[in-house]
Amino acid sequence: MVLTGPELLNDRLFLAAEARVSGLSWEAAAKKQTMTGEELRKLAYDELPRWKELLREAERILLRETGYEALLILRNLMRNLDPKIARDCTVAFFKINMTNVRHRMKSRRKNSQPDD
Repeated sequence: MVLTGPELLNDRLFLAAEARVSGLSWEAAAKKQTMTGEELRKLAYDELPRWKELLREAERILLRETGYEALLILRNLMRNLDPKIARDCTVAFFKINMTNVRHRMKSRRKNSQPDD
């Protein structure tokens, strides 16, 4: 089972996974953990199932944070003085929102009782 919460911030393997999904090479990720790239690879392969879970968690976090940043940029561009830019960003923001609503509704339908 993958650790969740603050204990991840002390887990060398998770910090390495986070560095890897952010685009760092094995060597650069290892340097942050004061080890060599070869040592990091060995550690990851020695704990392969855990490494894969930590990598997925780091990817999930990165994608969520990137999404938040993208939404912030869109929201700022919605106030742009150029009406075409403001319109295009508003449409993009609305589409993202409706996609979230649509997918949330599907998951609620699957989990609901027939009488709900």
